Amino acid sequence: MLALQFFRTQKLKEFVNDKINQLSLIVIVLYAIAFAFAPYDAGYLIPIVPFVIILFTHNLSFKQSIFFLLTIALSSFVMGINTSDMPWSVKTLTPSYTMSIGQRAVDLNLIHGPIIEGRLQRIAHEEYVKKVIGFISKKENNSVIVCGIWFTQLAVELNKPVRDNIEEFNYFEQQNVIMRDVMSNELTLKYQEQNLPIYYLKGQDKNNFSLYKYSLKDLGAKEIVF
Repeated sequence: MLALQFFRTQKLKEFVNDKINQLSLIVIVLYAIAFAFAPYDAGYLIPIVPFVIILFTHNLSFKQSIFFLLTIALSSFVMGINTSDMPWSVKTLTPSYTMSIGQRAVDLNLIHGPIIEGRLQRIAHEEYVKKVIGFISKKENNSVIVCGIWFTQLAVELNKPVRDNIEEFNYFEQQNVIMRDVMSNELTLKYQEQNLPIYYLKGQDKNNFSLYKYSLKDLGAKEIVF
């Protein structure tokens, strides 16, 4: 209703020619397009929030702006959006709606807002990391696991140091398992020559591919599925 009132009370030509409106719309559109191509986490949309607020408050009356800002504050608790197709994703609740964006499942939850959703997601992340650690503890033979985005959290949970070295990527050893953040083609072949089984956490084959342009799966690595 607020949006309808906005468009009823504004002249389209004045709206389009306004420099502040132009800047706000450009930023919103650019970030929306970028997120559509790489919808890794809804948090990447945060930079557009100030421009959405500017766009509305700049064009609405004072009372309408107050109402809009109150709804924005309320939305932090009653409506959330996040990816929902990974084992660490927060379990969806009804009423909710799942859509597909850039080959990823994105869940719109009408009960949990970003604040509650963020807390639930942290809990889900911790549970997933515990499952990975449990998998490691059961490995009897020497092996390699590509952890990708989970490397730092696993290192912290296992009290392992994370080296701050831009010239080489991180790794540590836990029992008889080598944990790596990412892995080059050459290093993969080297481990294969040593007959070491190679595993990767879900989604991290794509993460590794974005850096080295080769698929861990195509070279025989196995995905860890819980």
